[in-house]
Amino acid sequence: NLTNYDKRWYKISPDDPWLYKSRAVNTFILEGKTDNARQIINEASKWIPDHDYYKYPIMWFDEYEQKYDKVLQYIQNSKDTIVYSQDRIITKSGTLSRIYWLMDKKDQSKKEAQKALEQLHAIPDLEGDPRYHAYIGRIYAILGNSEKAVREAKMAKELYPNTKDAYASYDFDIQSAKVYAILGKHKIALDIIERLLIGPSTSKWWTIKYSPTLNKIFKENSRFNRII
Repeated sequence: NLTNYDKRWYKISPDDPWLYKSRAVNTFILEGKTDNARQIINEASKWIPDHDYYKYPIMWFDEYEQKYDKVLQYIQNSKDTIVYSQDRIITKSGTLSRIYWLMDKKDQSKKEAQKALEQLHAIPDLEGDPRYHAYIGRIYAILGNSEKAVREAKMAKELYPNTKDAYASYDFDIQSAKVYAILGKHKIALDIIERLLIGPSTSKWWTIKYSPTLNKIFKENSRFNRII
């Protein structure tokens, strides 16, 4: 159902693809499946053919439903660029590494992770950027280097504590939880997740519940399911 705000916005700007992207994502979050969410995007795409705008929720839906071949095809056809998001610095090789890891293709995952590591190390002046340490921590975790992965995850949080930004800092806690989960340190990962969802934080339950990485590891975990 649309809120009054949504209804007003549809009247003001009915050709804004953000409305349909947002509606599709919220539908997926509330229903826990993608059928209706995909239908919203399919219908919107017929008269607002902004496919680049819709690609991110579609990729999320495909990852969640383990349609990895589709995700790989999109990534492999995309430009080899570096994206600076709120809580990480993303490279094409790093994304490929994560997808191969989800597919249990460990050799390919580690090969791409090593490429991402070399690419990130070549970028100057990133040592003070918590996004760099958060992302590189995940890469080290995929490579199986527990010591460096944990060190980088902690460094990201030290550089961006809650006292610096009470809104965005919790994103680095989620990244830390993923690092510990990949390394098999499940209790630590779940302790972080539980603290974020039960205590005061800006973490959103759906970013954890529908995380492909956390779902792969904890989907059958009773504590994880109880927390979320």
